[in-house]
Amino acid sequence: MSATATLQQSAALPPSPPVSRPQWTVMIERMRESQGWSQAALARRLQVSPMAVSRWERGINEPSSSIYVELGKITGAPECWYFWGLAGLTRSDIDKALGVAANA
Repeated sequence: MSATATLQQSAALPPSPPVSRPQWTVMIERMRESQGWSQAALARRLQVSPMAVSRWERGINEPSSSIYVELGKITGAPECWYFWGLAGLTRSDIDKALGVAANA
């Protein structure tokens, strides 16, 4: 098959359906934009490469639990709980770490 025939055949294929991103990608991007930061600025804050932030936001790679903890610290309440939940932390874990009494 010639190159021209291959191009014509591939042009006739239906377009691929849009790929939806995981919710965590949207939340990272939203948090970064709400801070007014570029991907490079967030990368500096988290001590990772700008490419890592780009890959997270595109859903190519997922951040580690330690990055989710840092994102929660940056975001503040109430959004912090979303990121901390992705890190596997619960409110009771945080309360224990902070020494908060169960009945307080």
